[in-house]
Amino acid sequence: MLVIEKCVDLNRIEQDLLHSFITFALDYINIPCPAAIVVVGNRKSSNLRTTAAFIPSNKTIKVLGGGRALPDILRSCAHELVHFRQMLTGELDTYPHVDVGGYLEDAASSGAAEMLKAFSYLFPPDIIYSSR
Repeated sequence: MLVIEKCVDLNRIEQDLLHSFITFALDYINIPCPAAIVVVGNRKSSNLRTTAAFIPSNKTIKVLGGGRALPDILRSCAHELVHFRQMLTGELDTYPHVDVGGYLEDAASSGAAEMLKAFSYLFPPDIIYSSR
């Protein structure tokens, strides 16, 4: 389930692309949807330290949407979906969690970049990477 807070400034096309990307990413890495993916307006009210987080205890992903470009939001969603997959496969328990770098973070970052690029090739260049 994808929830976009009302305070997140995404137009209808961007919201549709976000929904399409989540469906694409779930299929791309062959996982079920987590309990929720919530795109929030700001860090403070959402208790986000960075731009996104996967919360294993309730299988929820939070992504900062306020003040960010669509490709950055999509990449953050994909990064956290890779962490969700890592939980499902047992990798979160197998590899040490390092806040900066390390196997888990590097795999999530490269997987996210790969998914975003593959998704962007489905559209003309100015659709995903449009200037506002």
